[in-house]
Amino acid sequence: MKFCKLSIAGLLTVGFAYMVVQGAIFAGSGNAAAMELTDMLGDRVVLDEPARSIVPFFFFEEIFALGAQDAIVGWSRGYWEGRRQWTWEKYVEESGFPAESIPDVGYAATGNADSEKIASLKPDLAVAPFRLADLEQRLGKYGIPVLHVDFYDQKNTCDSILLLGQALGLRERAMALVDFYQMQIRRVTDVTERLTPEQRPAVYVEMGLTPHNTYGADFMFGKTIAMAGGKNIADGYGIVKNGNISPEYLFKADPDVIIVTCANWANKSQHGKGAPLLGYYATPENAPYSLEDRFDRPGWEHLQAVKNKRVCYIHHGLSRHIYDFVSLQYFAKWIHPGAFQDLDPEEAWREFHERFLPVGFGGKWGMP
Repeated sequence: MKFCKLSIAGLLTVGFAYMVVQGAIFAGSGNAAAMELTDMLGDRVVLDEPARSIVPFFFFEEIFALGAQDAIVGWSRGYWEGRRQWTWEKYVEESGFPAESIPDVGYAATGNADSEKIASLKPDLAVAPFRLADLEQRLGKYGIPVLHVDFYDQKNTCDSILLLGQALGLRERAMALVDFYQMQIRRVTDVTERLTPEQRPAVYVEMGLTPHNTYGADFMFGKTIAMAGGKNIADGYGIVKNGNISPEYLFKADPDVIIVTCANWANKSQHGKGAPLLGYYATPENAPYSLEDRFDRPGWEHLQAVKNKRVCYIHHGLSRHIYDFVSLQYFAKWIHPGAFQDLDPEEAWREFHERFLPVGFGGKWGMP
């Protein structure tokens, strides 16, 4: 496998042992319980004990899946509210977590996080997906370590959840999440890893907010295409993470399958017509879609995917998370419908809710 290469037993032995052997018992600290962790950017993070109070800038649902939501003392509220509005509303209404009263420390991704406000909350740990430049230096002056995890690239998902579990003192819960995750991933990759290049249909994924914006081979949905048994048309365009392709390139590639990401972006307007609102509160009434209306761009009616009605929609949030196996299973069914007739991504998503999340399953997350 190209992401979690080891068996579950091997991963837990090697992945967890890696964090422990790298110095979980910090020599010379004078505290036998101190942990020294090596995070996903290779930084050394020392904790006197498992973190009891945290400020996550991203990946809130991973914290909830670990059962550690009570440790959140501040967060980047803009990561959810408005940006992923239905997910925000769902957790506010059902999780029992006092989301409305948790201090908003600013949106770290745009450099607007308030280090003084974070320091006033006295967290044991901040959690981030990437380097936050001067914010980390400012937090360091207050003695607040930053732990980097990565759910953008599936090969780092298992190690990231184990790392979080270790930092929060929730190793067994993290192991259960990894076990479930790998089982769901293998339901696809055990089939698709045997495919030859000729057996992989051409696939184009477009971010629903921006015409012709797509993903590179190793980033978010771009990686999902390959894992699901498709060939990403952007592989030949030089896109590393995400970026725009030209209409001429798209017409020349003429994909067999088109997948458009959607959500209820309350603070942004979606382009095009007929794109469904997907997510927790989506229904047939509020998530209509029409191929004829949605694809009114010049020439799109001639694309193979449009003519053959192989245009699909996926919730944008079903990437870069511990539950990205849901989008993988949707992709596999759409790209290779004959091989995955019995695969039910909605049921897998429902089971994940029942086992790991404090909110109930509902809505619509993918539409062919």
